[in-house]
Amino acid sequence: MIFTSSTVRYDSSEFTRGYSYTLDEDVLLLEIRDIPESTDLVFLVERDRQDYHLVPETQEAQEELGELVLSPMQDD
Repeated sequence: MIFTSSTVRYDSSEFTRGYSYTLDEDVLLLEIRDIPESTDLVFLVERDRQDYHLVPETQEAQEELGELVLSPMQDD
């Protein structure tokens, strides 16, 4: 996932999707707008050292992306 100040892009081998997002305390809300019915994906954010675990809080979030881990990029 690539984050900017208000959007995030998710790339996989099957598809690429863009989201708008908001972060309130430890809850991340991703807004899907490129489907007929807008859907919000809600994740609980848990920090583990330098990593952030995004734990799905809704069935939609679990089905769409599952649990994710965000880690800082390592310089080669």
